[in-house]
Amino acid sequence: MSVPALAALFATAIAVPALATTPFRLNCNPSGDTLGWAVDAGADFDGDGIPDIAFSAPCARRRGVAHVGLVRVVSGRTGKTLFKKRGHQAYAYFGTDLAFVGDLTGDGASELAVGIPGYDRSALADAGRVVIFTFGRASGIRRVNGRQAHGEFGFSVSALDDVNEDGFADYAVGAPGEISDANGKRTGRVHIVSGRRGSRRMATVAGIRTAQRFGMNVSSVRDIDSDGTGDFAVGSEKTLVGNILNAGYLQIFSGASPHQEIEWRSGAKNDRLGVSSAGVGDIDGDLLNDFAVGAPGATVSGLKRAGMVVGATASSNRVFSDPEPVAEAAFGSAIASAGDINQDGFEDLAVGSPLRDDPSSGLRRPGSVLAFSGATGQLLWRFDGDIETMRSGTAVGGGVDYDQDGVLDIISGNIGDAPRGRRGAGTVTIHSGLDGKILKTFSGSGGLSTRLYIAGHTGNKATMRGYETLTSRPLKNGSTLLQGIATGPPSLAIINEGGAPRLGQLLMAVGSGAGAKGSTVEVWRLGVQRQIKLLEFTAGFGAGYKGGVNVAAADFDGDDEDELVIVQADSPDQPPTGRVELTVYERTAPDPLNPNGGYAPQTAFSAFVAGDTTAGGLPINAVGANVATGDVLPGSPGPEIVVAPRQGIPVVRLYAADGTLLEEWLAYDPAQADGVNLAVGDIDGDGGSEVVTGIAKGAALVKAFHGDGTLLVPPGGTSAVAFIAFSAPADGVRTATADVDLDGTQEILAVPGNAGSGDT
Repeated sequence: MSVPALAALFATAIAVPALATTPFRLNCNPSGDTLGWAVDAGADFDGDGIPDIAFSAPCARRRGVAHVGLVRVVSGRTGKTLFKKRGHQAYAYFGTDLAFVGDLTGDGASELAVGIPGYDRSALADAGRVVIFTFGRASGIRRVNGRQAHGEFGFSVSALDDVNEDGFADYAVGAPGEISDANGKRTGRVHIVSGRRGSRRMATVAGIRTAQRFGMNVSSVRDIDSDGTGDFAVGSEKTLVGNILNAGYLQIFSGASPHQEIEWRSGAKNDRLGVSSAGVGDIDGDLLNDFAVGAPGATVSGLKRAGMVVGATASSNRVFSDPEPVAEAAFGSAIASAGDINQDGFEDLAVGSPLRDDPSSGLRRPGSVLAFSGATGQLLWRFDGDIETMRSGTAVGGGVDYDQDGVLDIISGNIGDAPRGRRGAGTVTIHSGLDGKILKTFSGSGGLSTRLYIAGHTGNKATMRGYETLTSRPLKNGSTLLQGIATGPPSLAIINEGGAPRLGQLLMAVGSGAGAKGSTVEVWRLGVQRQIKLLEFTAGFGAGYKGGVNVAAADFDGDDEDELVIVQADSPDQPPTGRVELTVYERTAPDPLNPNGGYAPQTAFSAFVAGDTTAGGLPINAVGANVATGDVLPGSPGPEIVVAPRQGIPVVRLYAADGTLLEEWLAYDPAQADGVNLAVGDIDGDGGSEVVTGIAKGAALVKAFHGDGTLLVPPGGTSAVAFIAFSAPADGVRTATADVDLDGTQEILAVPGNAGSGDT
């Protein structure tokens, strides 16, 4: 069984190479379970005579412990869970690879080997471990430990035949970070482990070059040399062939001792050949077993890293590729024998293309699973992922007839899938061997989800409640905010939403809002069960300011901790002069008096000055301001601060964090709009952010602008984004942005202007 690892070049879920003493890490972003990282199928685990299915989620958490990993085995007949196990050590990545390894106990059923390459053994960090599990027992029956620090023993595992002829199947374990005994270099090694004698290593084969990552892929390829013993393949995708970088190399070793190399294949520059491999039976009719090897970095039809699979027979190399190739698709990252699904007498192939963009839908990296005739190379069917970064085909397997139609079905791991809206939780899908239709889906549970938080007010207090955007289901408890202070909708801003936060790590800043009885800011921790207030403080705008404040948040100084932007929501002068002050606050460290830390003013400037006018000379007459933040100016150091009058001429201004005015424009006809509500988000999917505006008082007209003040025309569209959100009188409109449908592009959310405030 080969682990479906891809090169860092592809920016997907892979292992960081272990050079010297680099800690072993899998790329678990987004912070989800990544169910479907590895799959295996076709062996009977529970002894009912029906082949079963195993899959893993090495990035899964356990009670707050990061990346302990999860493995699950389900019935190939019913889909019922037969075995489920979580790891316990942080960053051990239990289930990075797994394989059914034959009957090691003599009970007639297959056992399961699980690789844990990040396992720390005493002082040996990342030495790794493999644990053998049997049906009916929660704990492992055998444990085989790595013996070198940073050796990553268990990065790959594969079943073998009974290579020592003792009546028990044996297995192979890859340790791509281990040091070779022959040359003292960290080349990587593969160990042949006895299936009968516990943890006894019967033999070891090693790479020859430093950082070769020999053993990152190991797979059974059946009896290639026709000596009666099944052989095995070892891939080293990072191998330098001659002077050719990242060509990749696959070696076939005899299963019989002394395990000599009997065949090899090498790639061209950046092919990364050897990422995946599989035995595919006799696909050319010469009565000799053949094998297939993936080269996901190969250039196809001039498209870099489109990827291909080489079917290696005794007489030739047969190339399999996507009939509709796409650059960067990484076709061939995972391959498996699909059995004879077209019933022509030859085995067929399942191939994963997890980074493939979908040109028809515009989705980025939904991925694909494809089935090919082994005999002709003809595409039999394809299944394309249907959400952004689903990465369908990260791992593939075959050998199970789940729907009992007489045709074997294909298993796909989809590590970026979003079951129940949890992005990165991942899924494993069973696809009909006939046409690729999904027969069954198994879902991960942990992943990022989009939540909408809405706050409204009654009397002198406000209430905030969170909702799941896909289901509109409210989170369990609301929270009372700004008791005795709020007299209108407060202002909300998510803090530290970048990267991959989990619920409970996110914070919410709450500003007291217009008309409040003070410039109070509260900071809350957002959770599933409840929200917890961590701290509150009064934004200082001088002793004379008695009004409320609006808030936004962004990381201006690159320290991975958001600063707060606090702007006056009311006029500081009576009568109003048009002046509005803004202050950027920096997070301060906890101390005995402030165990949750606090905020201190860093930069202050006037968003609008007394008597301010637009560039065209119109008096702005600002009464308070609304504020948002985001990277809205391409090429700028960003993020920028976006401000607009809460009441007054509908002008939008962009400031740098130091108060430098960058851009200004009129968002609406001053005769039709009084003030502007603001939101910032990537609503065109270009990776930057746009400014979304709503009239504060007037019609519920929503518009979207680039950072230079030009109206946004969506890709492929002909009209600018400008629409009436509510046809009935709404007294303006408030907006927010969120990726509700998980397509990688944020949508615009709108509520009537006299409703509560929101953020996502």
